[in-house]
Amino acid sequence: MSDTLSMILVFAVLFPVLYAFVRRDPYGFNVYMGEYGSGKTQNMTKFLKRKGKHQINVSNYYTGYTDVQIQSVHDLLAVLEDMYDYHRYVTMWPERKKLFSKKPWRLPSYEARAEEFHRKHPGLRPGVNFTLALDEGSVYFNPREVKENFAGRLRGLLKIFYQPRKIKLLLLVAVQSPHEIDVRIRRLASYYVKYYKGLVFFRWAKKYYFPNPEEMDFEKADLVGTSFNVNFYPYYPRYDYSTTELVDPSEDCYVPWSVFAVIAERAPAPRPSFSQRIADVVSRFRRLSLRTAKNPEATL
Repeated sequence: MSDTLSMILVFAVLFPVLYAFVRRDPYGFNVYMGEYGSGKTQNMTKFLKRKGKHQINVSNYYTGYTDVQIQSVHDLLAVLEDMYDYHRYVTMWPERKKLFSKKPWRLPSYEARAEEFHRKHPGLRPGVNFTLALDEGSVYFNPREVKENFAGRLRGLLKIFYQPRKIKLLLLVAVQSPHEIDVRIRRLASYYVKYYKGLVFFRWAKKYYFPNPEEMDFEKADLVGTSFNVNFYPYYPRYDYSTTELVDPSEDCYVPWSVFAVIAERAPAPRPSFSQRIADVVSRFRRLSLRTAKNPEATL
């Protein structure tokens, strides 16, 4: 009986951790919503803190886990374009002949642009992913700002928002109400996560998929997940972040291409091909044979 009880207790402790690991969304566009103090920004920061070895974090508020900070609408567009150029000219480069095999007339122009990009930004390697966290997302994506600030560039922005998984981007946007976001942006979100203040230190969140984001009718939405947590803010969980600075969509702080410097440091080293590994083994065997011939007691 005691063994059974022990197994039940262990499962009860490990299940939330395993469930969160299985259910986490590595890439996509998620909207975090809820009233003030419900834990939206705190949970966005949680994703930044879970920084992988090859993950680059971008945010519009201070965190101790941010690699590149942005502020204005221009900053947002610039960093997204840099991510897209990295994907287009670095990630796609090794597969360019296969990708353009059905449209070979476009390959020469692509190679010319890619080679120019590599000359300007040498040392970039594929293999990184991005997390972009935007607090007070309505400052950027309310209907008026979208109309005034994204005019003429909205098409390029939507191209990234439609397919964030292809550039390995997890985009997190926190708002108090999803109705604050322009419908053209709102309909692109993969999921909506609603946070609740809960009872004392016990909080929960519900994850929804809206078949029709224009209506935002919770009765018609699909509930795809529920999470629970204990929150003793600011003591537990403890995250290094601050939201005291006002978000100003007109004040630039991002230096163009600065994300490339982080990519150069964070990208994984290229793995040797199978033939290179075989050649290395043969070379080591030859060196060992020569050393053994001169000195039978020699070893590697």
